[in-house]
Amino acid sequence: MLNRSFRPAKLHAGICPFGDRMLRPFVPMLLLVLAAPAVADDKDWTGKTVTLTAEVKLGQKQTGGLLRNGAVLVKSKVYVVKSDDGEFVELVGESGLIYKSEAEVVAVREMPKRGAPAPKVDAKNLWARGAKVLPKKRTWLVQFGDRDADGSQFLFPLSTNLPLEVRSDNGDGWVRIHDRVREGWVHKDDLVTKDEAPAHWDRELKADPENTHALYMRGIGWREKGELDKALNDFNECIRLEPDFTSAYLSRGNVLSDRRQFAKAIADYTEVIRRSPQSSLAYCNRGHAYNDTKEYDKALKDLDESIRLNPRYVPAHLTRGKAWYGKGEHDKAIANYTEALRLDPRYISPYLHRGLAWAAKGEHDKAIADYSAAVRLDPKSIYAHQQLAAGWAAKKEYKNALRGFETLAELNPRHAYAFHQIAWLCATCPDPAVRDGKKAIEAAKKAMSLDKLNDYGDTLAAAYAEAGEFDQAVSVLLKTLENKTIGADGRKVLESRLKLYRDKKPFRDG
Repeated sequence: MLNRSFRPAKLHAGICPFGDRMLRPFVPMLLLVLAAPAVADDKDWTGKTVTLTAEVKLGQKQTGGLLRNGAVLVKSKVYVVKSDDGEFVELVGESGLIYKSEAEVVAVREMPKRGAPAPKVDAKNLWARGAKVLPKKRTWLVQFGDRDADGSQFLFPLSTNLPLEVRSDNGDGWVRIHDRVREGWVHKDDLVTKDEAPAHWDRELKADPENTHALYMRGIGWREKGELDKALNDFNECIRLEPDFTSAYLSRGNVLSDRRQFAKAIADYTEVIRRSPQSSLAYCNRGHAYNDTKEYDKALKDLDESIRLNPRYVPAHLTRGKAWYGKGEHDKAIANYTEALRLDPRYISPYLHRGLAWAAKGEHDKAIADYSAAVRLDPKSIYAHQQLAAGWAAKKEYKNALRGFETLAELNPRHAYAFHQIAWLCATCPDPAVRDGKKAIEAAKKAMSLDKLNDYGDTLAAAYAEAGEFDQAVSVLLKTLENKTIGADGRKVLESRLKLYRDKKPFRDG
């Protein structure tokens, strides 16, 4: 029987056209054509797990073969063989037969069942929602799938070996991840966390220093850890050892973009597109770089092409929304963010960006609804809490805003912006129930201790004024006004507040 799982030892360096798989895909050296669908096999497959080599119709045995008069079976579903006569197999739960040659045995682990209770485990051992992980193996060797409504298992091709986002960890070794196209289960044994990734690939490289796949994956791991120089070195070495390694150009472009070297990043993405013109990911990433340089029309052209090539590629819809937002076309931005959420309802970023677009339109209730949805999806998301608190402040619901910024400070006790906003609200809020001079002074000083780059003197002065310490307020604000970088408009605002404090009056914002 034809072994369709064969992969050659040496792989062509390129980008797989399916789902922008960033690896060097299998390129068949020989095309085998079966003269007839029936291929005998002397091994009994009864009880074995199989998938189909193509979509097929069930049939009934008759002289000369099968009468295909049954239901259509899908390729990605996992089936169990009920009986095997060497030429035909019957599948559990299906009425009819298929040729044995139309299936292949696969080693499939049992994925978690829908509605099954999660085992009780120490929460410290669970991978957090939003955590980034990498596949340890080549993507086609990783079992990635899900169950349908009737509990049957389906397998999907993992679309990328770039970082995958953890959506949940059920505690029994399986995590749900999103591979930028769909969500499904992967076993932890097949994944490595971003923190452990460089060490994992170091071990591979000790065994084979010219293993370009390991070098490439280590570079991705370094980038996820923020070690951009190390990542750049690995991708440069990949390209030196294997100049046709197209994915290395794309990942090098990502690092250059992180370093804000956008012209060089765009050059790398353009090289990827030249080599692999069907790469939706390359067009999306180049569009993202054009967004960063505020070349929004170029960005939109690339993002349109990215979506044409892969309509289900969620980051392209998100990035196109950002381009429209950059052009001030908030309704078009919202439409793109909404499409991203239709494709992936558990993706936080479109909620946050759509919230910004609603806020820009003055529709604060809708903005708050989106920020709240992001917080529900990830209660530990710093940015989601920050935007929700700011949304309440924009709506002038100051008590909710204060609670929001206090929650943000609890989540991240070193978040200077949170303490700055707490201080400003407690010092200047029009609502007397929110104002608290002592609390404002403490929060302003905390912000100043955490962030030495920004001058929070204006906030501290307002806090002193609210507490009735006007001499202190004047002293702090005079020191702030010594800063020569303050523009004319900003200086005028501060001087007007200085006059208030000298007149023994606090400042009220709004």
